Amino acid sequence: MKFFNSKKVLYVTVVSVILLTLTTISVINGNSNPLSSLSNNSIGWVTRVLSEPAKIVDNVTKSFNGLLHAYEENQVLKPQMNTLFALQAQNEQLRLENEQLRQQLNIKATLSDYETIPATVISRSPDSWIDQLTINVGKNDGVQENMIIVSNGSVAGKVVSVTDNSAKVIILSNTSIDAISLSAMIQNNTSTIYGVVSKYDATTKTLKMSNLDLSADVQIGQQVTTSGLSGNAPKGLLIGTVESVTVDASGLFKEATIRPSQDYLTIQHVFVIKRMIAGE
Repeated sequence: MKFFNSKKVLYVTVVSVILLTLTTISVINGNSNPLSSLSNNSIGWVTRVLSEPAKIVDNVTKSFNGLLHAYEENQVLKPQMNTLFALQAQNEQLRLENEQLRQQLNIKATLSDYETIPATVISRSPDSWIDQLTINVGKNDGVQENMIIVSNGSVAGKVVSVTDNSAKVIILSNTSIDAISLSAMIQNNTSTIYGVVSKYDATTKTLKMSNLDLSADVQIGQQVTTSGLSGNAPKGLLIGTVESVTVDASGLFKEATIRPSQDYLTIQHVFVIKRMIAGE
């Protein structure tokens, strides 16, 4: 028993010496106690383990706050963008209307020998959009059937029916056979070539000018205008330009494909050519 007690005392003494030696060395070298380092490392590890979830929560919170802020900004900016788009569309519409009105004024200046009635398109059915439209003038304004309509600087169509305060107009883009025919001409430096403009092709969006003299010198790019021979339209109103020239099926005449000088789908403001002034 005394022997075992002596061994215990020896163990305690050895351990104490080792601990004392390590402590002394640490103090001399300015380092912390190994047990303290072990404790500190353990605490640091535990702290890191516990801090990671907190960091994740903090990052998620910041991300959520960022998304919430972006959403709130989006809710504020969306109406502003819609308003901006609406203003841009309105400005474009006004620009087109101003351009059409300027062209109308130019046309009016060339119609000094004719009375003209200004009008606005008030109706255009979706199922007959390229065929006809309705304008806001009629019998009370002096409008009659077969009067020519000009728009956007060129011929647009003719009146086919009239009420007291409105009129229905057949457009040149009407695809019905011979729905509208215009006596037309191509002016060369040395001669005038006459023909008839009709037959709109909805696929190519072109008109056909037929009955051209077989020997006529028709060139691509030449302007086609009204001839004034039909009596219901003055001479010189623009219709379009020559895009191609061929000989017709009979072999007796030439015919030309005409590119219209306006887009018939965007007609808004027109002039009705009422009548020729006496003496003309």
